[in-house]
Amino acid sequence: NELTLPTQFRSTDPIVEYKVEVYKASNVNETRLLGLQRCPFCKSTNIRVDINLDDTRIRHICNECKKEAPIFISDSEIYRYAPSIIVGTVDRLARAGQTSLFGHLYGKFTGKCPKHGYLSFGECIEPICKVNKNEFIKFSEVYDPTPALLLQDELHLLKESLGTYDSHYETFLDLLSENTGNKLPSKRIAATATIEGYKEHIGELYGRDAIRFPVKGRGESDSAYVEPSTSSPTARLYIGIMPTGSNTEETVSLILKALKIHALKLTKDKTWSENIVNNYDLGLAYVNEKNTAGNIRSRWEEIGDMQVLTGDKGMGEVRAVIGRVESDSTRHYDDRLRAIVATSVISHGVDLTRLNFMTFCGMPNHASDYIQASSRVGRSHLGIVFTVFRPDNNRERNIYQRFYEYHDRLYQLVQPVPINRFSESSVKRTLSGILSACILNIVSYQKGISLDRAKNFIGALAEGSITDDELIVLAKDSYMVDKLNLPGTTIDFFTKLISRLVKDQRRVIQDGEKYKTYMNMKPPPVSSLREVNEQIEFAIEFRSHELLEKILAGRKG
Repeated sequence: NELTLPTQFRSTDPIVEYKVEVYKASNVNETRLLGLQRCPFCKSTNIRVDINLDDTRIRHICNECKKEAPIFISDSEIYRYAPSIIVGTVDRLARAGQTSLFGHLYGKFTGKCPKHGYLSFGECIEPICKVNKNEFIKFSEVYDPTPALLLQDELHLLKESLGTYDSHYETFLDLLSENTGNKLPSKRIAATATIEGYKEHIGELYGRDAIRFPVKGRGESDSAYVEPSTSSPTARLYIGIMPTGSNTEETVSLILKALKIHALKLTKDKTWSENIVNNYDLGLAYVNEKNTAGNIRSRWEEIGDMQVLTGDKGMGEVRAVIGRVESDSTRHYDDRLRAIVATSVISHGVDLTRLNFMTFCGMPNHASDYIQASSRVGRSHLGIVFTVFRPDNNRERNIYQRFYEYHDRLYQLVQPVPINRFSESSVKRTLSGILSACILNIVSYQKGISLDRAKNFIGALAEGSITDDELIVLAKDSYMVDKLNLPGTTIDFFTKLISRLVKDQRRVIQDGEKYKTYMNMKPPPVSSLREVNEQIEFAIEFRSHELLEKILAGRKG
């Protein structure tokens, strides 16, 4: 992250600011950097984070077996060591437009520092490196450095603006592969439980044809890969409720409280098996809005009995709740969690065998959301789902009146994912990032010079070693304008649009005064694929040393 420093501390030398950042990192709360719940070797939860400033490493060390976990969690470490497996969100693809180090993930490095890992352009990535350059290990281009597989989970979430933005960066990755090693692109595998119109979706997202697996059979449950269970033919039981005389939130609260009372009775009744008690003593309430979660929480008496999970909760808190649910079966019933109230944050990636009882506080907006959320229960035991409808909502009243028909045709009601990679406004917004990614991660390595620095890029333009035509071709190939079967008028339109935008960005960079090439672009490349609108930069600037002292004095007071 960039630092905004008081005027008297500012410097044109980026290493000065980097040292300040390292100093701040050494004083950071280490629990915020904890990326593991358990030791991968001994399964202990007693893990500490060790920040080594000399090696600029964030290490996860088990206090029980004393082993270091083989993981990297910072961008710098990932670029320096290029691990075999990378787990992350598609948001981070935007980093390709902000640093040439992204190319390291595709084998663009040309050497290795014995202390800090892979490097390029003869410079160690870490500015504080004191290793003599003569000690750097040099090697030629790797033969097959491109990631073999790109795996995308929850494919249906890549839709609308996020999916459109991501589609531009996904096809840039294929272009990056074509300019690396043996030029073989990555194979792609995408998973989703709510698939509809997948061929069009894959075509827009990746510019490729799609093969569905497993292939749909000719009849219901007809497949060569799966068959209906004979021991547990029913996975979930859906129950619809339309409240009269009380609102939806109150009804959901009453259901959760009834579960709590009933589970307590089961613990005292020795005729019930411990397995039944442990798997039906925890209730999950799904809400469509964060405010609704707060209202249900306010109706609950015991504070420690219920946890609320919404989008503003950090991953640490989500992991803590999941960890507690997994370990609760070994605790006395009085010490267990009784209920979880959650928004769509619970809909993906939460697979807990103890979640088998669920209530919906109103219907989700789409059938796909309903399917995803309700599939949190009934993973290994019969799932019980109460859908509590809102009486004042016409759509929900209609679903309630046709409850059986709705659930019989539930998967037929899943809508195709809306996405359009050739949206004029989206191309205008991502062009700066895509162009910057081409300059930093393709042109830089072709020319053998770091173009992260604006003066190097401007110098190459002046010498004629980089031309507008070269940049336009790379940008067009990133968007696959000429590679997809598009109408001629569409190709002409986007060819002219991209050509004009590339020339505009080149002029803006030449007129800019900032140190980094991408910083001079307008609008600047997105740092996240969720930045739909142009971002406004703002920061506090201290205009005098006296004012700074007054502010600091006031803070101490």
